[in-house]
Amino acid sequence: MKKYDIQPTEENIKESLKDNVTGRNENVYQLLQLLNHQEGSWSIAINGDWGSGKTFFVKQCKYVLDCLNSSDDSQKGNINSEKLFNKENLDDIDKKPFRTIYYDAWEHDNETDPIQSLLACIATSNWASNPKLKDAIRKTADIGVNLLKVITPKRGEAVEDLINLVDKKAKDYKDKVDLEKLKKEFYDALVELAPEDGKLIVFVDELDRCKPTYAIKVLERIKHYFSVPNITFIFSVDLSQLQNTVKRYYGEEFDGYHYLDRFFDLVINLPEPNLDNYLKNTDGMLVLNNLFHAWNNDNYCNHFCKDLIAHFSFSLRQINHFYLKTNSATYNLIDSILNRNLVSGQQNGLFIIYCFFLPLMCALNQADIDEFNRFIRGKASDDILDFLANNSQFDTYYKDVSSDSKDKKDTSTFTREIYNALFNGTERNDRLVISDMAYIDRLSIYKDRLIKACSLLDSNTKLD
Repeated sequence: MKKYDIQPTEENIKESLKDNVTGRNENVYQLLQLLNHQEGSWSIAINGDWGSGKTFFVKQCKYVLDCLNSSDDSQKGNINSEKLFNKENLDDIDKKPFRTIYYDAWEHDNETDPIQSLLACIATSNWASNPKLKDAIRKTADIGVNLLKVITPKRGEAVEDLINLVDKKAKDYKDKVDLEKLKKEFYDALVELAPEDGKLIVFVDELDRCKPTYAIKVLERIKHYFSVPNITFIFSVDLSQLQNTVKRYYGEEFDGYHYLDRFFDLVINLPEPNLDNYLKNTDGMLVLNNLFHAWNNDNYCNHFCKDLIAHFSFSLRQINHFYLKTNSATYNLIDSILNRNLVSGQQNGLFIIYCFFLPLMCALNQADIDEFNRFIRGKASDDILDFLANNSQFDTYYKDVSSDSKDKKDTSTFTREIYNALFNGTERNDRLVISDMAYIDRLSIYKDRLIKACSLLDSNTKLD
């Protein structure tokens, strides 16, 4: 069993831009255009919910900037403006030279001071090997170590070991250090790291996942010691979560929103991904589609899963997790009814259970655990049952298999009848006759079977 989350590796970033997987290529272009037109020191927040693809987005931006500013012509060739951005040229995003740094704050939140890991990111960036920048990087690290000795006594040694750029026995500063003078020296050193007439862009990710003490320290260290005219910080964050982090640090009555407003010059809400693009480019994720290759456009399960994604407004990460769970829970069960010599009426009845009820349960389990628990206890809300009854895939299938029924019910009534039969045992004979074309025998076994299948701790779970 493999995870479906698309990791933000360079190759995946490159392919995602080429295919415009999330539909955000235009947003990448607009952000880079903004960076090319900004003046002075900026701090920008890219705001989005957890799982919305913020990391992927900022790494796409970083990749494009790195390619455009690479000395390697083959790297520049990876950026085809017309194909990636539907633009005739790259003039609007290639006005200035840029260098970039990616800083994963969560990865470092066990450290004492973020200056330490920020210096390490500078020292290990892809442009740090440039001989022309060696002295500037060494100078920045040297001053940074001394700055740390003043603001966090006896912590400088760890930085020296980590970045291996400063002698281990750095000179101790006098007890009465002119901190403002030291900060000025640090600013001047940082200025030299940006390209001439250009910008150093520092992407700060995962800040909202950090411990409150570290998250606050990152913000305040950057504000007080890195506010340099030719450096821009871009934070990819969930501001609602970050506000909670601030409150956990300063107290529940503290105004986290206005506190964060001190740090961010601009807040950009990450646009929703284009789900059609994403689902089209990740169609292979729903492996159970392989069972329906001969059904053409009548693949009810595929369309129903997409309807569930839209109904519950799943984020990109949630889509990946939903597909993983649904594939694992449903594949072998659906395979057993499609490829076994079952009577067609029995097959049509079980199809409703495994292609509609089980994916719905997988979606509920992810979207709302309380609603899921109510559902499996026979107390599903009207909203959920109405969604199922009004779903075009479910409605079409039900009408197809009940077309010959003399006692045909409307879809809403049938939805509640089959739900109650499965989860509340309302059918006395343990049998539900939908029509001459569809029925379900041994009704009482399916509640437990569905719950076990949804848990993935079941012998029918697909593991390969």
